Amino acid sequence: MAGFGNFINLIWDNNNPPAINEDNLQAAWDIIKEVDTELQRSQTINSNDLLNYFFNSNCKEVDNFTDQAEYTPWASTTLSNDTVNTCIGNNSIKTLESDNTAGFVGMHKTIASINLALFNSSAASSTDDIILCVFYISNVAKVTNVTFKLGDDNSNNYNITYAAASCSTGWNIKRPHKSDFATDGVPTGWDDITWVCFQWYSTATAQNAYISFQYCGLCREDSDYADYYNPFQKYYGTVSGWENVFPIGMDYFVLYHDEAINKLGFIKVNPSSSLDDLYVNSLGYTNFISKWELYCKKAGYTNSILWLVDSDNYAEIYINNNILYLAVNEAGSLTTTNTALTSNLLKNERIEIYFEKHNDSIKVILKRNTEYLKIISFETVIAATDIGFIHIGAQDSSSYAIITNFSISHTAGHNLPENRIIFIKKQVTETVNNSTVIQNDDEFKLYLADNSIYEIELKLAVSGAANADFKCDWEVEGGCSQLTTRACIGPSIATADNTSTVMRSSGHNLTTDVSYGCDGSTAAYISEKFLVQTIEAGTLQFRWAQNTAQVSDTTISNSSYLKATKLN
Repeated sequence: MAGFGNFINLIWDNNNPPAINEDNLQAAWDIIKEVDTELQRSQTINSNDLLNYFFNSNCKEVDNFTDQAEYTPWASTTLSNDTVNTCIGNNSIKTLESDNTAGFVGMHKTIASINLALFNSSAASSTDDIILCVFYISNVAKVTNVTFKLGDDNSNNYNITYAAASCSTGWNIKRPHKSDFATDGVPTGWDDITWVCFQWYSTATAQNAYISFQYCGLCREDSDYADYYNPFQKYYGTVSGWENVFPIGMDYFVLYHDEAINKLGFIKVNPSSSLDDLYVNSLGYTNFISKWELYCKKAGYTNSILWLVDSDNYAEIYINNNILYLAVNEAGSLTTTNTALTSNLLKNERIEIYFEKHNDSIKVILKRNTEYLKIISFETVIAATDIGFIHIGAQDSSSYAIITNFSISHTAGHNLPENRIIFIKKQVTETVNNSTVIQNDDEFKLYLADNSIYEIELKLAVSGAANADFKCDWEVEGGCSQLTTRACIGPSIATADNTSTVMRSSGHNLTTDVSYGCDGSTAAYISEKFLVQTIEAGTLQFRWAQNTAQVSDTTISNSSYLKATKLN
């Protein structure tokens, strides 16, 4: 037995098999066990093989609070979409106390029936399973209690109330079992929830205090820790039952579909510590290579990825306040190296992080649309034989990022494919008033890799006064250059009605100002498409202004997007 690992050969004397005796059988068995261990260690962990299974088998969303317009407020409540205190999706919903009278503040709505007796896969959910509730309190001193109701209506429902003493200012995560809910009236059952209510009772002087509700969903109870939930479990038959695939150390991770990026992933919703969080490998690594896809959910920050031997020996990577860090703790002595990002990390921006260790060398590589590579390397004295586990942690209370894909391997191979599409959806409506000076769009800038051809597609929703209209061009820098003229389709400046058939369809160079019409009422939809090429890495910036200066707003709305597809 040679050529795989460092094993002692079994010698066959005179071409005859060894004697079948206790010593030889034990030696063969020892080698088989070592080979099996090495084969297990050589496996690659790929999240795509698991996340969809976990989501369907262990989760069911009640609400992620997409739009306050879906809800009816209680008296004295002002509802709004909260884009500041949010870590999931586009926003949370803020329930604001609008006066100084003690009373109920909150919201309710009728919904299509949700069966909370089943998970997404139709696997059964017991009353031991958990209804996870995530919310943000502006000032807990202004709160008497917080209540959640699920059922038929305000008289027939399952409900649970938390006193202010059990909550805190800032983020709160509650994890009641379904069996913990009280019952009012005669609700139809957990299998037919058609009404939901999220409310709190304010103190007397609580005007402008608020609670923002972020997420509510069903999740399977942790198979190891009875009062916690864990979406990362797999069913191993009637004998073994449900077992944790990714164990969670007393923390809270939500597996959900984020509509802001249209991706399934998981996020740590109580960022605090690094050493007792989710770990994603059951077997440890002495050496490894990994690749991670993350979307920033708090501008300038990400969670951390940790290779952990013990609390005195580990390597951790993270982005904090737009600085990329590699922190290595060697026998209790911490050394931190860092490099500032070239441009700020934006909310909902996609990044790729490569994290690897080979003997005494540890390396982190950041790849993002706005700067192709950032690299930090470190030579460690942590023993080359030390086995560590890969954890997901946090370094700051703002450390929010959703992990949508990852791959970890003892080998150099990766099954996480290269991202060939760069997609930017406009997050905030942008305005120009009384100016014909071409200005850079706040969000539509592409950083493109070298030696590539990209197809660029822009879709705009533009509104403005008819006598102002709209014009735009493109700026190329670095190694980026125009490969084809741009096809420009949209309303003509001569049109009085954007719904008419008076359209322009023409081809132009990227740097040429092209004008489109606005009619003062209906949004103009504009499309541009072309090819660019890069010899070296370069940038492509979209620019725009009013065609004729008017003291009125011309806007590009958040229904607009920019897409670059790498063709080679």
